Amino acid sequence: MRLTGKVQEVTIDYTHCVQLGNADNFTSIPSNLLSTAFSTSNSTGATQPQWRVQQINNTTLNIQQSVCQIRFTLPTDFAPPVMLYYRLTNFFQNHRRYVKSVDQGQLLGQNLTATQLESDGSCTPLISAPNGKPYYPCGLIANSLFNGYPPPSVSCLSLFADC
Repeated sequence: MRLTGKVQEVTIDYTHCVQLGNADNFTSIPSNLLSTAFSTSNSTGATQPQWRVQQINNTTLNIQQSVCQIRFTLPTDFAPPVMLYYRLTNFFQNHRRYVKSVDQGQLLGQNLTATQLESDGSCTPLISAPNGKPYYPCGLIANSLFNGYPPPSVSCLSLFADC
């Protein structure tokens, strides 16, 4: 119980960032999507967390992707070690649809056409790209990646730099 009092956190629910965020400028995140818990009042003048949505052109898949950018400062000085945690919700890797969305033959090197992949439906919903070419590998399992690291576009995680 002693360590529980030392936990300090900022929680930001960015589930609806793409729908609510502004494409041009950073805007304040609604207060009902934020919560904080700090053990001291050693404030450094934190600002209201903000977000914006950028449209990124994915040339590999030939699609536009929405990327949510979040900007916030911590309202208190943190002593090391400082750890960043995040949680995914509504991402069910044990869901039946997810588990069935894979083609073992394709993973073993069989060259299958989009028509062949569509005929047995094993890769639904990720069978082929909008141009009709099959995804290699197809399916949800092969096309989901969660590596546990912030993406390269994170511009600053420093507690001391002005980001």
